[in-house]
Amino acid sequence: SCTLDVLTSLPRTVTSDDDAEGLVWLLKSNGVKDVPSVQQIKESKKRLRDLCGVRTIHYKGDLGHPYYVNSIADLIRLEMSNPLVRPFLHFFPEETRKQVSEAWHGQKWRKDMQPDLLTPMIRVRGQDYFIFEPTLLTGNRYCMPIKWYRTEGSNEFWCKAYSMVVEQLRPGEVAWSILEDHTLVFSETELLANAPLLLRNEPGRGIPKVDRIWGESFVVTNERFINAPMTGLRKKDLDVPVAWEKPVINPWRTRANGKRVMAFMIWLYCDDTSGNRSKKWNEHNSFLFTAAGLPRSHSQKQYNTHFLCTSNCAPPLEMLEGITEQMNECFETGIEAWDSELRETVMVFPVSIADLGDNPMQSEMCCHIGMKGKYYCRKCKVWGKESPEDIAGAEVEDADNDTEDSSDEEGPRANPRRRKRRKETAELMAARVLRACQVGELRSSEETQRELSDQLNQVRQQKTQKDRRKKIRDSGVKDTHLNYFVQQLDKAVKNLDGEAAHAELLRQFQNMPREEQLYSPIWRLLGSSPNEDTPCEILHIILLGIVKYFWRDAIQRLSDDQKETLTNRLSCLSVESLGPDISPISGPTYVKYAGSLVGRDFRVISQVAVFVLYDLLPESILAAWSALSRLVPLVWMPEIPDIDIYVRTLERAVDHFLDSAVTWSPRWMNKPKFHLLKHLPADARRFGPPILYATEGFESFNAVIRDWSVHSNRQAPSRDIGIQAAEAACIRHLMSGGSFTCTIVL
Repeated sequence: SCTLDVLTSLPRTVTSDDDAEGLVWLLKSNGVKDVPSVQQIKESKKRLRDLCGVRTIHYKGDLGHPYYVNSIADLIRLEMSNPLVRPFLHFFPEETRKQVSEAWHGQKWRKDMQPDLLTPMIRVRGQDYFIFEPTLLTGNRYCMPIKWYRTEGSNEFWCKAYSMVVEQLRPGEVAWSILEDHTLVFSETELLANAPLLLRNEPGRGIPKVDRIWGESFVVTNERFINAPMTGLRKKDLDVPVAWEKPVINPWRTRANGKRVMAFMIWLYCDDTSGNRSKKWNEHNSFLFTAAGLPRSHSQKQYNTHFLCTSNCAPPLEMLEGITEQMNECFETGIEAWDSELRETVMVFPVSIADLGDNPMQSEMCCHIGMKGKYYCRKCKVWGKESPEDIAGAEVEDADNDTEDSSDEEGPRANPRRRKRRKETAELMAARVLRACQVGELRSSEETQRELSDQLNQVRQQKTQKDRRKKIRDSGVKDTHLNYFVQQLDKAVKNLDGEAAHAELLRQFQNMPREEQLYSPIWRLLGSSPNEDTPCEILHIILLGIVKYFWRDAIQRLSDDQKETLTNRLSCLSVESLGPDISPISGPTYVKYAGSLVGRDFRVISQVAVFVLYDLLPESILAAWSALSRLVPLVWMPEIPDIDIYVRTLERAVDHFLDSAVTWSPRWMNKPKFHLLKHLPADARRFGPPILYATEGFESFNAVIRDWSVHSNRQAPSRDIGIQAAEAACIRHLMSGGSFTCTIVL
């Protein structure tokens, strides 16, 4: 039963019930005794799931679709108790000289995350030191720790903290004031006493208790004494002090009750795939994640890719409701897990460091209109048209339009009755191209949320659909989650006018979820800043974008004789220096089937194209290929020795490539993916090397989801696929020697 359970749960060799029946028959026919039935195998799987597996939780989304999400808490418990995973996990940011190679070296984890979302404590000499708790250091110094971190090449912890000084409230009464503009940096060796110890002991003369941070002071005005707030926290950007509102004891200390507390960072990924093996599209939107605390060499293994949910009916943002609910609940209560490395029970909470996916999915996560819109960039406010009217040749093209090339010729109109459009002048085209080659005003979460609130207020004010569409178009902000409710409101008042329409609108609002639930759940995900936290994904932008466009354009330009020459050159080219994972190139495939190549093929093409096209294309095109060949190695660099030098070098390489592409043909700037290259340097500084958050590992998991879909009964794919993923996680954990708590009798 055990071996059959393992065999029928492996994600890469999914077996149907008929396959299992065949295996059972084969074993029985060869005289094997006590062979379980298929039903007994399923019951064994269920017992194992109850023992150490993952719960599959049912949700009904705000849009009305049912779906199932595997428990994030259970998956993280398995990771913490897995001896093949836990030794490699990192929970603290790491300050380096300038080297960047992992997520914990990036600016997001080191500097930009709220302190509450980082690992809040360390244990030194048997004492737990939490952030936002008064702490005593050597030299009789008091401080308020705000962040723990490590330094390069050392296991020693360091801390950044606010200074604390004593101030007199009135004669004989003193209290603490916290100085934000005076920070301390110290190592764990300088720690003397934590907050509970300081509260138990009496302070010295003239020193208040550490919980005496907020109170009243007396101020003389017109010879009268009045009560006024005392100093509290002195913020460096304000002239007046503000209240320090955090409790003297960190709530995590109370929740943990003596256990260590750690932040578990994750890369959250969403994508759509087909649930069919045939060419008929059967869309399944899926969420996956990997631990961001793992080194890149481990995090991109399929072994460390975890399935959360999928659905063929619920859209991504609706499923994100359940994921957000789980993650926020875990942050409020914590996840108790056995730490196989420390050999003790710890408490962890998950935090998403970034939202990964292809460009359309990331636009949806950002509440962005998409790459076909006037404001086609999800990260900045660059626009593609000079005015609201359509201008021939100025429309932003679909970044994945396979039929597009660099030709400047205008094809015949598909619809002869279409309204004639104003032709783009040379000046307008030059301005548009220049904008595409620059970073526009950056978008922010606060501004996007204000824009969405304004869009909802337009509905309340009964603005016309034309006005509302114009506002979406002119801002580039579009929330597909909110749009569902807006459409319901439009249907309700479609045939009503005046007061009747207003009354019906109010009634509909009362029957809908509360206002915050009308918006995308991404805004409720702790620590998420969608416009900044959707890094440019190099697989779809470069390999499946720019390299694909260039290669197909090159093949279309060649004559039959030139194609034959190119085929022979590719087949004869030595690829030994490209790495052991690169197979010899099949020239006929790369030329004849240029329209059907995949990412790994374009990875090879990006490195060899200039060596096989050198005399087959015009100089301007070869210059663009050469610039692309300089850019690709920089983008795929696994370790960055000096982030400042790297960013400057990458910026120059991107600018050189865009200049070369524009020299070849300005129409390349109709492709939004060319502009997204301008955001690569900022993403590298924020998250680390671009290869770190490339999605090839996640993309390969689509085949597993497809097999699970094929081997389900198609009646409830979200549930069935979730259960199969939970079974696979259970088998993975047991086969890895993972620990579990036995609460039932098998």
